[in-house]
Amino acid sequence: MSELLGAALIVLGTVFTAIAALGMLRFPDVYLRLQAASKGLTFGFCAIVLGAGLLADDPDVLAKAFVAVLFQFITSPLAGYLVARAAVRSGVKPATPLKFSPVPPHRLAADQSEEGTASAEDV
Repeated sequence: MSELLGAALIVLGTVFTAIAALGMLRFPDVYLRLQAASKGLTFGFCAIVLGAGLLADDPDVLAKAFVAVLFQFITSPLAGYLVARAAVRSGVKPATPLKFSPVPPHRLAADQSEEGTASAEDV
């Protein structure tokens, strides 16, 4: 049973990773590419690692796979956030105009009261 589940997780992870790679090639701007990389690759990696852990039939390997998955779930969203924040600060514009500001109005108001003026790049 664990062999079947492990193989299914590896196939699922491969599909997620392939779709994420396709999204990174096809999406028009850094923000959408970042979405594909941080979500799709995270789930793909986690499924592949857990599948390999199940196929190993060793509790130690499975425990290490869970630690790797936990580390990936912690670091990948944080890295995506930091890259998106750097893109906003650098003035990278999205491919399609936004209907809202990426910076919440209360943050702009707080920055303006502290520094006098602020823009989306300052946050």
